[in-house]
Amino acid sequence: MRNLLKWAKGLAKRSPALPRNHQNIKFPIIDSSLIVEEEHHGIDRYYPTRIGEVLSSRYQVVGKLGFGYSSTVWLAHDLQVHRYVALKIFTSDGQNKDEIAIYKHLKDGKKSHAGYRYVRAAIDSFELSSGENIKADNIMHYIEDKSILTAFEEEEFVDPSPRKQEGDRDIYLTRNFNHPVSYGEPVLCEFGAAVYGNKENDREAYPQVYRCPEVMLHTTWTYSADIWNVGVMIWDIYEGKHLFTGHDSARDRYTTRAHLQELISVLGPPFLDLLKRGKRTAEVFDENGQWLEPDAENPDRLPSLPSSSLESREENLEGEDKALFMDFIRSMLQWEPEKRKTARELLEDPWLRKGM
Repeated sequence: MRNLLKWAKGLAKRSPALPRNHQNIKFPIIDSSLIVEEEHHGIDRYYPTRIGEVLSSRYQVVGKLGFGYSSTVWLAHDLQVHRYVALKIFTSDGQNKDEIAIYKHLKDGKKSHAGYRYVRAAIDSFELSSGENIKADNIMHYIEDKSILTAFEEEEFVDPSPRKQEGDRDIYLTRNFNHPVSYGEPVLCEFGAAVYGNKENDREAYPQVYRCPEVMLHTTWTYSADIWNVGVMIWDIYEGKHLFTGHDSARDRYTTRAHLQELISVLGPPFLDLLKRGKRTAEVFDENGQWLEPDAENPDRLPSLPSSSLESREENLEGEDKALFMDFIRSMLQWEPEKRKTARELLEDPWLRKGM
């Protein structure tokens, strides 16, 4: 009898859920003259997703989580196994090829690796056809806090998101989650600009304020570029403001020249060996590694900034705590990539270990 009950429970778990009926629901209409969400990037590139539709005979779209240049992201209900998933639907112009490969690489990665739990790998992928366009989709692992997911679905059903009707498609406004009762561990889940670290890269990457010297100078970069990125990000989170902004006051926008100017002020001048590798070095440094100051022929150049330091910019710590934090940050913010600590070495850093 016990085995029979166990079999019956297993059978019940495998029974797929029925799709929820989203028809005949009244929703706010957005003025057709307004340009909203993914329309800013060319609406014909995007799959015309509709809330309530079932994709791949399995995933019912519940609501819109967001959009970007190369995709839209939706909350969906996996009807087969009764769980929520994030559904990423890529555009039709091939922007997704590298990202899909990265997801597959992560899925096949070593699950015993200490960092595997902090990375979102795709759990399914399939293609959608819309006219002559083919889209590739990735389903991301579901969020563990199901209360905000259930609330999201119910709110979308009771109070539907405003949408703009454009031809044969609806363009939805993104709906936000409610604040969860508690926050889980941070997880990496966006790999649109990811590359393989075992290859040397020389393209521009990273958000501007987090770019490392080798990216700005257009020399080759690899894993150590991430270490710089993490170092600046930790500073920004801990201090509540950017360590570097790259804001060029003369042009009122970000420029690489202004960013490098800040680095020199805080970290001191770069090593000539690094500068010799850069394709853009000659734009801001002379052959001896000296900053190119404004002169009669080039009055628009930025003058060098007064000398500063990490210590003078840190405002929240004192004594040993400040000294340990400075050493921790400085071990990542090295001009020369080879001198930055590795991720494994950082895990053993005294400042990080002290907080565990």
